[in-house]
Amino acid sequence: MKKIFLLSFFAISFHSSCESELIFVCPGLKIGYTFGNQGGFTLGYEVSIVIVSLTTDSRYGIVYDYDIFRDNAKYHIGLEYMYRVGGIDIGPTFFRSPSLNKTGFTVIPFGGMFVLPYYNFTYIDHQTMFHEVGTYGKIFIGDLSWFKLE
Repeated sequence: MKKIFLLSFFAISFHSSCESELIFVCPGLKIGYTFGNQGGFTLGYEVSIVIVSLTTDSRYGIVYDYDIFRDNAKYHIGLEYMYRVGGIDIGPTFFRSPSLNKTGFTVIPFGGMFVLPYYNFTYIDHQTMFHEVGTYGKIFIGDLSWFKLE
């Protein structure tokens, strides 16, 4: 999992060669509620590496998050795109519970800047789908534009 995150960071660094873009690491915590029989209060963290365009009011990047609820855990790696104050995150999700280990995908529309309300839809199979709502609290750390691999 860490290798995928680091490889994605380097891939984004190769792409970002424009002087009107900044690269940030954005860690954050989340609290939410997952609906359904296996649901409950959801806690987690998220780390994203984003490229912020200074000319188009948009940002894009990769994201990794980890969620726990009841005896369940979800690991998600996604691509995110945000325009002004609304965005979407899409990617594979690895779901683990005492009785099930499967892979699916997740779609997360979100909004805001430092406090981001979200809706999370995770599809594992036709019998295992999760609907979750909650809020991220995220910060931007440093401008890593100096790290561009040109």
